[in-house]
Amino acid sequence: MGATHVKGRDLVVKHPPVVLYTIFSDLRRFAENLPADLKDKVRIEADSIVGSVQGMEMGLRVDQRIPYSLISFAETGKFPFPFKFYFHFSPVGLDSTLFNLELEAELPTMVKMMVGGKLQEMVDKVTDQLEQAFNGKIPQEYNGYQNS
Repeated sequence: MGATHVKGRDLVVKHPPVVLYTIFSDLRRFAENLPADLKDKVRIEADSIVGSVQGMEMGLRVDQRIPYSLISFAETGKFPFPFKFYFHFSPVGLDSTLFNLELEAELPTMVKMMVGGKLQEMVDKVTDQLEQAFNGKIPQEYNGYQNS
């Protein structure tokens, strides 16, 4: 297995670190935005989110919290390799935050050859979607808010 490290681009967000830290430190906040058909299939607690993928339980759990500067998430369940996501928050003045995502994974060589480049694409896409959300826009790909 080999270590893979992927870093997203830096974003300057017009909120202080305490606001972003509060949003990401309790995973129950994300339950409100799940589409109705997924709410019954996912268990969300303050420190974890777990669902079933092809009959196997997989999810994320909070691995570490450093108030207002870092939250890390690690895999839980039946993932084929260990990984961690890091959400970094650094103050920029009094009312803004420098924010970025990092992914570290211990990938088997074959998996690394197959998905190595796709991991950067994934981190970039998540970064783009978070940037839209931080700026009050719902990403185009998200259809969780449909009026019936």
